[in-house]
Amino acid sequence: MSERISINTEEMEWEDAEGYPAGVKWKVLWRDDETGALTVLLKFPEGTGHEAHTHPCNQESYVLKGRRAGHYSRTPKNIEHGGVIFPEETILLHWWDGPR
Repeated sequence: MSERISINTEEMEWEDAEGYPAGVKWKVLWRDDETGALTVLLKFPEGTGHEAHTHPCNQESYVLKGRRAGHYSRTPKNIEHGGVIFPEETILLHWWDGPR
């Protein structure tokens, strides 16, 4: 993709997050259907989370809201991560560079 994207995320609706437990929502900011790359805002309600898992791609996360706000992480492909329950509502900026 070679065009610039500018989105007001406040005007977007939260949708059920594909592949996540019930109650977890996302706003898809960008998707490359050819490579599977994806950028989303992910919202975990208080007391939700996800099981430990791996991806066949690299993943980056930045915590926008929640206990670890300001925290950045990068997880290389095939490295186990997750296995977390969020004690308060948490919003992440999440990016995968290929199919997850």
